[in-house]
Amino acid sequence: MGIGQGEGMAKRKSTPQRIVYAGLLMPLKHFTPADKKRVLRANEGGKKSPKQVIYVGETGLPTEERYLQHLLKYKSQRGWIYKYGIRPIELSTRLADLDGLKPSVKKEIYMLARPLRTDSKEREAAVAAIFRREGFYVVSA
Repeated sequence: MGIGQGEGMAKRKSTPQRIVYAGLLMPLKHFTPADKKRVLRANEGGKKSPKQVIYVGETGLPTEERYLQHLLKYKSQRGWIYKYGIRPIELSTRLADLDGLKPSVKKEIYMLARPLRTDSKEREAAVAAIFRREGFYVVSA
């Protein structure tokens, strides 16, 4: 037997790589009153006139594929992207293509969004916090 093949050696369970992704949503004025209320509640203390509304999620799929699933109402709880989606925002393979974000902030987001084996729910929350800090309203699953 070679090294690491002996009995009693615990196999390490491999955690699949996951990314944090985002979608640009319509301005808040286009939301139903109930959805607008949910967004405002999720962003208490946020700016009265946010730059934009962003959906943030985590997945093991490429951003565009997961975004398409939302448009098809597949694995989509509240339907934020189905109802209000404008376009996906690539965060995991390059710097976010959003106006108004400094390059240092885009890099901060990229470092959390890229494919990693660490807790993607924690990274999703961290990316959402960065967007809120930068003046966006954020919704997520």
